Amino acid sequence: MKKHLATLAALSLGLVLSCSGVVAAGDLLLTARVERAMQKVNKDGAPYTILFISEDRELQGVSYTAEAPIFAFGPSHQEASAVQGGETIKAIVSRRDNNGDVTYTLRKIVK
Repeated sequence: MKKHLATLAALSLGLVLSCSGVVAAGDLLLTARVERAMQKVNKDGAPYTILFISEDRELQGVSYTAEAPIFAFGPSHQEASAVQGGETIKAIVSRRDNNGDVTYTLRKIVK
């Protein structure tokens, strides 16, 4: 019985710690210069926008610039479709990191 309680406690602690990581990885406010913007249509015929930004990064003391896309779907597509390359935007986005490749999903452009 004690062994089962210890296992249950360990599983519960792991669940709490993993959930706290999800909460910490929420939306963020991003200010960036848009390098270029593209209007696209997905396979279902729904329009979306991709805004490309450049980010300054550093890895083991080496500074470099990387391009990152901001995808805008649904209602946020309407806002993003008016953005042109060269503009600076302030936006609420969600961030995803896939082995060093960062992508964003637009939630709202802040005026």
